[in-house]
Amino acid sequence: MWISSLFQISMRKFFILGLVSTLAACGGGGGGKKPDPVPPSSSPVSNSSSSLLSSFLNSSSVSSPGNSAIGSSLSSFQGASSMGSLGNSSSSSTSSAVVAPVDTTPDSFSFPAVTGAALNANITSATITISGINTAAPISIANGEYSIDGGVFTSAAGIVTNGQTVVVSLTTATTLGATTQATLIVGGVTQTFSVTTELPDIIPNAFSFTAVTGAALNATISSTAVTISGINTAAPISITGGEYSIAGGTATSATGTVTNGQTVVVSLTTSVTPSTTTQATLTVGGVAQTFSVTTELPDTTPDSFSFPSVTGAPLNQAVISAVVTILGINTAVPISVENGEYSIDGGAFTSADGTVSNGQTVAVKLTSAATIETEMQADITIGGITRPFLVTTTAIQLTPLNMTGVVTTFAGTPPGADGIGAAAKFRFPTGSVSDGTYLYVADADNHKIRKIEIATGLVTTLAGSGLRGDADGTGIAAGFDEPKGITINGNYLYVTDYGSYKIRKIEIATGIATTLAAGVFFFPTGIATDGIYLYVADSYRHTIRKIDMATNIVTTLAGSGGWGKAVDGIGTRAGFWTPNDIVIDGTHLYVADTNNDKIRKIDLVTRAVTTVAGINKPRGITTDGSHLYVTGPSNHKISKIDMATGTVTTLAGSGSSGSIDGTGAAASFSRPAGITIDGAHLYVADSSNHEIRKIEIATGVVTTLAGRQLDSSDGTGAAANFHEPSGIATDGTYFYIADKGSHKIRKAEIATGVVATLAGSGSQGGEDGTGVVASFYNPSGIATDGTYLFVADKGNHKIRKIEIATGVVTTLAGGSRGSADGTGAAASFYEPSGITTDGTHLYVADKYNRKIRKIVIATGVVTTLAGSGANGSVDGTGSAASFYSPQGITTDGTHLYVTDTNNYKIRKVEIATGVVTTLAGSGSFGSVDGTGAAASFANPQGITTDGTHLYVADTGSNTIRKIEIATGVVTSLAGRGSIGSADGVGTAAQFNNPTGITTDGFSLFVTDTENNTIRKIE
Repeated sequence: MWISSLFQISMRKFFILGLVSTLAACGGGGGGKKPDPVPPSSSPVSNSSSSLLSSFLNSSSVSSPGNSAIGSSLSSFQGASSMGSLGNSSSSSTSSAVVAPVDTTPDSFSFPAVTGAALNANITSATITISGINTAAPISIANGEYSIDGGVFTSAAGIVTNGQTVVVSLTTATTLGATTQATLIVGGVTQTFSVTTELPDIIPNAFSFTAVTGAALNATISSTAVTISGINTAAPISITGGEYSIAGGTATSATGTVTNGQTVVVSLTTSVTPSTTTQATLTVGGVAQTFSVTTELPDTTPDSFSFPSVTGAPLNQAVISAVVTILGINTAVPISVENGEYSIDGGAFTSADGTVSNGQTVAVKLTSAATIETEMQADITIGGITRPFLVTTTAIQLTPLNMTGVVTTFAGTPPGADGIGAAAKFRFPTGSVSDGTYLYVADADNHKIRKIEIATGLVTTLAGSGLRGDADGTGIAAGFDEPKGITINGNYLYVTDYGSYKIRKIEIATGIATTLAAGVFFFPTGIATDGIYLYVADSYRHTIRKIDMATNIVTTLAGSGGWGKAVDGIGTRAGFWTPNDIVIDGTHLYVADTNNDKIRKIDLVTRAVTTVAGINKPRGITTDGSHLYVTGPSNHKISKIDMATGTVTTLAGSGSSGSIDGTGAAASFSRPAGITIDGAHLYVADSSNHEIRKIEIATGVVTTLAGRQLDSSDGTGAAANFHEPSGIATDGTYFYIADKGSHKIRKAEIATGVVATLAGSGSQGGEDGTGVVASFYNPSGIATDGTYLFVADKGNHKIRKIEIATGVVTTLAGGSRGSADGTGAAASFYEPSGITTDGTHLYVADKYNRKIRKIVIATGVVTTLAGSGANGSVDGTGSAASFYSPQGITTDGTHLYVTDTNNYKIRKVEIATGVVTTLAGSGSFGSVDGTGAAASFANPQGITTDGTHLYVADTGSNTIRKIEIATGVVTSLAGRGSIGSADGVGTAAQFNNPTGITTDGFSLFVTDTENNTIRKIE
């Protein structure tokens, strides 16, 4: 409509011009001749011309609302001086106005075409300038949008004026090689903007797979991942000789497609023969690459293997060895035996030569001698390696012991033991500090301050008795109560003694420990110094305290004193929540604000507290001046914080609990706590691993400097670890230990001290199986008949049976909590603790049923021999008698002897009749020697006999007591009543909760439970 109106007005414009010209001629303005003066009022032509023009200009067709712009222009024209001249007949000169015609057709313009554009993308044209028009021209577009002078893009019709710029935009096609056009129309002139998308490209950039050598036989091997690049559409992918997976998906050998940026992994199965190469060829978009894998060289020499000797074997019986797994070979090797037979993978026994392959199991069988204490031997040869299997027939061990009371440690090392590297033991170490030569460690749960020579890893105890206390003193005469933080200033160490709420001072040269400050702290943890002041993270007061080292005056540097959010502020206006550690860089303190998950910064001059970075449960902190290094016990990592930027990265730790040495994320920690620095290295108190770890800052390489886990690792003597060993039994050649805390049954060779695991996975459970496939739950008591072990599996309420030769574990009786008599699983127990045997029956101290139970080994039939089930200490026959938590039990074949633990008595049960009497013990807690009821015991647990005497592990008094059976006379054989781990003679020796005890006919062996050791008394 507006275009039509514009055309009409243009026509009127030309008419006006003609009219003006005519009027001018009529008025005498033409011919170049100056007209005679005529008064305006007397000029009819002038008046009529003006009237006519005014009438035209004011017509509705000009001033209609739809033509307002044009009407405005004509009104301006109406008022122009040239119109005034029409009515002025007396003008001194003739005026002639020439007006250019309306021009809405622009000069030629065009848009360069675009090629190779991305798919489904918004593309804009080059900018063009509209020229050659003298009035606003109409503009419209098809299949796109336009923008005028950089304004908003639109697809609506509009107008454009001379000199304005125009840009066209359109959206490209979603297919490759397709052209999209937008058509712009300006003043009737049409131009097209064309955009063509990129052409299809399915040929990828070069890629390759690294060849693998030394691979296992018949194994699936995967390549490293390659990323496909350089294509813009899905490319075909296929493989021969293997499978591939895309972006971590399922491996396949089927032809498929892959897109740009996806990763591809190739896998293949190696040859079953050594030194053989297998290849898989992957083709992507016509480009083929090969992944080659070569198997390892032939190896016919097996790893070391041995068959444990069997002692106490029955006469003239077939005896089968423990099963060994043949490892370390990659091809079948010859096997042969002399004086016996062998079986492979549980098959039939044979004496014929054969072959065995890697991973197969072998057992040896021979017939024992027909006489007692006689050894028989079978020799088996595998891959040229010969090993014996020795079987010795049973011996009778009821010879009275002749001992002097000399106590030594047979196997294991107690918590807090000094030594080099892994020979030393820590227990939840926390803080540490270095003087460059030595590392000083707050060994929290050993209540000691330890000193480590960095060059050698030698660990010694600088101060602390190893027992909880807070007494000042020199070296081991001093007491600490969970020391946590530690710092150094010159010749002194300063320690936060967490449990005693004290700050302690130790002279390094002498080990003299004194108290610096007390009475104002509540579980202090971290500590740092600038040489003038000590700064303490007062953990449970949620404050940072300041101690003037000259006066010992304690003030609060920062923290409101109440736990809460990490509020920044000045001094006591700031908030902390269990700050654990601090470090100083000279002008600032940096605080591990643990429960706020933040690292805080305190300006020592202004006391202003700010937040540096967020980190998950930070514990320990140290600095090299440019970076902070923070331990994370929750994420098991060591983090690095750039002090300038607050950027947090991981220096070391996989994020999972472990104790693996390695580089960066390949290493693992378990709840790391304290951390310190000596310039090039960090030293970390790896708390739950009970180790001190060393990190090379430049490389992130993690090694273990000292300590080892409180685990149940096998080894010889002190190199072996136990975890709360409880019951112990022997066949004269080996000890068998119920290692309660590790849920394992351990085996220790008496002659060598070699400790191995016979059965138990190490995890709590109740599964039957062979060796480590089986599981136990706090096994406590153990007995043997020479062929089998019988275990009181306390937490499972079961009696378990282990074939010594094979490690096969089965359940003989029980399985649920109760007191029912019955056969096998129909019977029930309630935390059975002690067990003994006469060869035909088992006798069980059923602790919380307060009964003595009897089991027929051959049938699993369980009956109750004595005990009413109620707490008491009444003597009597069978169920008329009562006990109170009986735990230990032994027999001389005629009687049972029971440690009635919570009655503090030793009870005697006649097997034939069930008559119960009290042999010794007053019934009151104590450790007094005497005869019968004049003696006292303190929670006695383990008990054994040599036929003449009883030997009792008197747990609560940490002594080994000796009772003459005939008279009831009680004496103390070893231990002095105080907790410790010292070897020595008689009362010079120390124990820590001795629990189990047995004899090999020559000596006594004691499970020193809290020291995690096996002690020997001669």
